[in-house]
Amino acid sequence: MNFGRVLSLAAVTAGLLLIGSESRAASINLPNTANNLQGNSVAFGPPSTTFAFTQVTAGGSQPPVLSGITVNALSGSTSNLLAVPPFGFQLAGSVVSATQGNTSDLLVVYTVTSAVPIVSVTLFATGGAANGGSSLISETLTNGNGNTPDGSFSLVSGQVTFTLPTPTTVLIISKDINANGGSSAGGIASYSDVRNLINTGGVIPEPASVVMLGAGLMGVLGFGLRRTKKTA
Repeated sequence: MNFGRVLSLAAVTAGLLLIGSESRAASINLPNTANNLQGNSVAFGPPSTTFAFTQVTAGGSQPPVLSGITVNALSGSTSNLLAVPPFGFQLAGSVVSATQGNTSDLLVVYTVTSAVPIVSVTLFATGGAANGGSSLISETLTNGNGNTPDGSFSLVSGQVTFTLPTPTTVLIISKDINANGGSSAGGIASYSDVRNLINTGGVIPEPASVVMLGAGLMGVLGFGLRRTKKTA
């Protein structure tokens, strides 16, 4: 391959990086509300990580009000969870809430795409139940690179980190948040704070930095091409 073809390839690569950066900027911004998640995505970086929400469904006899659930971005400076480097989101407010004889359920399905391998997922939840009520959050993880189930885990409250058997750059997460008021008098269950963080194994440069690096590379290649022409 001659210097001219290498230079052209470098220019195309830099262009694609710029296009990719603009497409990430087109995603919705956080904070937002849960009713705006389905069909949209949220981008973080570096490392470049995208959360694409494919399903957000409220169910149960006392379904949560999606417009009343605030969705916040989480990063190393906004979360006390042990995740380095952490990128994720928080569902805050009356996420699910059920009284005696009722249930409240929120199903959130999303795909995480990361520029570097995802090694684990951290789930944090603040909630409670009393007088026979119960609450539970279940997550199912699927390796999007090969559509292979990576496992599932659940949490009542507190924090848990699930380590993936095989790191992946594409991970599909199905989160089921459930509250059951039970049958006893005064039964109640709820969640007011649910967080997910994606833990990756490394950091890559920001898109702008990569483009600058590509521009520098093109300059070096151009200089080499000029020298080649002079010596020919």
